[in-house]
Amino acid sequence: MELQQLIRDFALAVRQHRAGVFVGAGMSLDAGYPDWNGLIEEIRHAADVPADVRSAPLAAEYAVLELGREAFERRLLDRLNLVQETDSANVRALVALPVHEYWTTNYDSVLEHAMAAHTVTRITRDAQFADGEVPGTRKRLTKMHGSLSQPDFGKPGWETPPVITRSDYEKYEQDHPLLWAQLRAQFLTTSYLFLGFSFDDPNVEVLLRLSRSLPQGLQRRGHYALMRRPTDPDQHREFELRVQDLERSGIHVAEMHTYSEIESILTEIRRRAKAPNIFLCGSDINDATAAGLEDIGAAFEQLPREVAVSSLAGPAALALSSGFHRATVAVGTYDPERIRFYFRRTNDGRPAPTHPKRIGACYYMHMDTQPMREQVIDRCTAVVACGGGDRTRQEIEFALELGLPVVPIAAGGGAAAELFHTRTQAELNVDLVDDALWQQLSTEDPIVLAATVREILLTSL
Repeated sequence: MELQQLIRDFALAVRQHRAGVFVGAGMSLDAGYPDWNGLIEEIRHAADVPADVRSAPLAAEYAVLELGREAFERRLLDRLNLVQETDSANVRALVALPVHEYWTTNYDSVLEHAMAAHTVTRITRDAQFADGEVPGTRKRLTKMHGSLSQPDFGKPGWETPPVITRSDYEKYEQDHPLLWAQLRAQFLTTSYLFLGFSFDDPNVEVLLRLSRSLPQGLQRRGHYALMRRPTDPDQHREFELRVQDLERSGIHVAEMHTYSEIESILTEIRRRAKAPNIFLCGSDINDATAAGLEDIGAAFEQLPREVAVSSLAGPAALALSSGFHRATVAVGTYDPERIRFYFRRTNDGRPAPTHPKRIGACYYMHMDTQPMREQVIDRCTAVVACGGGDRTRQEIEFALELGLPVVPIAAGGGAAAELFHTRTQAELNVDLVDDALWQQLSTEDPIVLAATVREILLTSL
């Protein structure tokens, strides 16, 4: 599956409140934790388990037979407690998704720490499903394979024992019937994104078993996985075959080169999961440019019906909004909530401004200009800029930092024209379009320009 298709499909599931995330060991790597093999390496050595035993659960099984379960779990705990956990940009981006359900096979507390600002219902054992959720819960974290405890002081212990040996995996459905039943039910009704899994991770087999255990013929949601292709060419064919195996089981796989790509992928999913909302900015435009912008705004009517526009009521935004208003009135789809103007607080007693044509919806924010600007842009999913000076440049740079695509109308001059001539499409976060189409952003023909902006927005929203 192409990466951009995965982003679009999963973002739609997030927007529909039908999405969840399933987190594997790879997501804890940049927080300082070892991968599967690193976690049990010293224990394997202590138990004299041969390197030829490639299966981690089988190696753990043999180590338990040699050392005993109690000693094995103590050594595993000691290894986890050696880690000096660090902040993870990938995990921060993960918990920023507007998603309720998080499942993980990890024992560590990386997700709990990243969710500290949220109200979280935490599930680590079957019986907790009967307790209901914490009031006001925004997220639910289910740790299906055991968990470290959450002490206020000192080192953590085992809150629930780890699922790690071959026997643990084989008896999982028997030992944890409610956890397994809940996961199976959600697999039918929720689209999951699997992150941090590799084919060295034995939990991939859990995903395959889960998918194949579901009744045949039932309609199910699509599921998605981000997998890193191995660097060793000798492993590429095996990787391709295992990807095919996952996809036959109903899990669509998109490839990435490194785990460091996850942050930007999740940021893009979060942007696309928002209701489509275009931030309009720019100033210093003449009458001819304003007339052309009204034609462009009219073309917004041909975008999907859920698209809205937002602005701080600058000259370019007023012209674009007026055109959008005119076109929606003409076809009977006008909704004031689709044209939003934001105004800062005033401290000098002057009356609050209004739109000169009394269109759209005006929001009077009890905020100064800069924080208000940032909050409004953060709610948007794309930017259209025309003309403008330093303030427009600041708005554009902030939008680019958020990963928003910026469409600069070069014909209006100013900051937007400067941006068009000095930045590439990729630098403006725009999904690549034909270069001839992109160059038409500098045309002065209002009809061509309107069609061009519309087509670029259609690829980016």
